Amino acid sequence: MNGKTTWWPAELGSPNATGEQKGSRYAYFAQARRLVVQSGDCVRVYDTLDHRISGFAQQQGDQSRLTVTSQHGEIDLAGLPVISTDGQPPN
Repeated sequence: MNGKTTWWPAELGSPNATGEQKGSRYAYFAQARRLVVQSGDCVRVYDTLDHRISGFAQQQGDQSRLTVTSQHGEIDLAGLPVISTDGQPPN
C-alpha cells in the first residue's frame, strides 16, 4: 500500500469501509467478518458474526458509544464478541 502503514491488523487486508467519528475510527472487513475500532490508543477487533454491516453511528451523551447497522437492525458493539484488544486475545 505505497509504503503506508495501517492502524488495523495487516492480515485483514483492505477494508470494505472505513470512517472516523468523534475521535474513534473504524475499518470493516466483510469477507473476514471483522470490525476494527480504534479509540485513543486502543485498537479492538470484533467478530461481526452474521451481520452484514451497512452503517455506523456514534451515540452521544454521558456514555458515548459506537453502534452499527446490519440486516438485523442496530447493534451495539458491546453485543459483538471481542477477538483482540491491542493485538492480545481477551482474558
